[in-house]
Amino acid sequence: MRTMMFDRPAGRFYVLAALVLLTGCASASPPADSPGAAAADPAAAAAAVSATTPQRRLQVVFEWNMTDRDARFSGRGTLRIDAGYRARVDLFGPRGETLAATIISDQAMRAVPAMAAAMLPPAAFLWASLGVFRQPDDADLVKSSVAGNRTSLEYARAGTRWTFRIEDGVLRSTEWTSGTGRRTVELTGTSKLGMPATASFRDWTEFRQLTLKVIDVEEKAAFESDVWILPGER
Repeated sequence: MRTMMFDRPAGRFYVLAALVLLTGCASASPPADSPGAAAADPAAAAAAVSATTPQRRLQVVFEWNMTDRDARFSGRGTLRIDAGYRARVDLFGPRGETLAATIISDQAMRAVPAMAAAMLPPAAFLWASLGVFRQPDDADLVKSSVAGNRTSLEYARAGTRWTFRIEDGVLRSTEWTSGTGRRTVELTGTSKLGMPATASFRDWTEFRQLTLKVIDVEEKAAFESDVWILPGER
């Protein structure tokens, strides 16, 4: 499962969502002489990285519910974001049992149980689910546009295409398409500390949707060191 949240100095925050039921995609780059390649501006991507990088340590409590072809699931979760580069999400079931725990640091990810780790998508998509723009390390910037307060960035390689939409320095949506399907993340509304009130992840091929609703946000001076150690890693 997955999708989620964050914050900047001005108090922007975003929602991460369930990290376990996603699957990865391959990719392919367009010809070097394509119109998109000529319109790519690395400065626009750099500005998006700077605008969305978390500047605070935050702990978020959220409710989540997921529907797919055959079932519906729900529970609560906790997201902890360290300033700048790493985050942890824990998902709990209806009786408070831990379903999965995941840590993402830059482009590296770890998860338990093992099934969750095997199903995680590229790091850039998980960061986008958190409202943080990170350039995909397996794709090239092929097109960018800036119009007023809106920025659009497109990346592609080997049949996979990413599109990121940023408004007023806040990542609002991400689309990931390939020959195997289409996945999107939408961050909407405003909640405590200026964060989006809800986050919605959709896998259009698998008819699966995960929605997260923020319950509470708390700023932390620091996290305990064992927050960054998953069960079984000691």
